[in-house]
Amino acid sequence: MTEPNWTRSAAVSLTTLAAGAAGAALGYVLSFPAFVLTGPALLVSLLGLAGIRMDIDRRLRDVAFVVVGVGIGSTVTASTAEALLRWPLAFVALAIMLAATMWVSQWCLKRFFGFDARSAVLASAPGHLSFVIALSTQMNVDVLRVTIVQSLRLLSLTLIVPLVARLVGVEISGTALSGNGVLSFAAFSGLVCGGAAAGLVIGRLGVPAGLLIGAMMV
Repeated sequence: MTEPNWTRSAAVSLTTLAAGAAGAALGYVLSFPAFVLTGPALLVSLLGLAGIRMDIDRRLRDVAFVVVGVGIGSTVTASTAEALLRWPLAFVALAIMLAATMWVSQWCLKRFFGFDARSAVLASAPGHLSFVIALSTQMNVDVLRVTIVQSLRLLSLTLIVPLVARLVGVEISGTALSGNGVLSFAAFSGLVCGGAAAGLVIGRLGVPAGLLIGAMMV
């Protein structure tokens, strides 16, 4: 008797989730930066390379994309717009340096490490690791390579930025959360539903990781 597809999918998803939980625990023990993200990403990737099937049911993955998108979008506050208006030249300089850094990184990854063009772009992109990995899974690129490079970037920033900041006399807060409190369950549910609806529309327009980007926009 053949095992139903949904049963196999559930078994693989549960195995992958268990591996992710183990990776998060290992990341915590080893003091990885953002261990709940980098630990699972690296361990699941390594298990996949070892020949163990690692996958997540698409429906569960889509739910996670929406929740992650809401979390990323929530970091944008009124103070963000105020900062743009207060230091416009600084943001222009930042944009120029960002473009230059990404171009150099892409060239090095393609020239010396054999990356294809799209993998090099994603591996060079700054910002949220979860966002970049989500785009990688949707764009059919080498997710393992992108994950490793992005994890090294995050590790380097975690180690170097606080040291440099202290050397120049800048104190870094231990949290990036705002002081506006936590949303109620009803408000959060509304954001998730609105983000999912926007993501479905954006996805139909051919935008990769539409659910993630839609939730961020909402």
